[in-house]
Amino acid sequence: MDGASGGGQWMVTAQGCTYSRAQAPGRAPTWHLVLNPNHVGQPPSGRGCAAILR
Repeated sequence: MDGASGGGQWMVTAQGCTYSRAQAPGRAPTWHLVLNPNHVGQPPSGRGCAAILR
């Protein structure tokens, strides 16, 4: 479910952190932590996850 390489909506890191992609027009995408990603079949994100990835 690694969306970073394919430009998808969801990305899960090796540490088990789940992120959702957001992008404003004319800006680079950002990835926002999803605390409870059950709707995409993932367990809750851990405490060591960054809130936003740029």
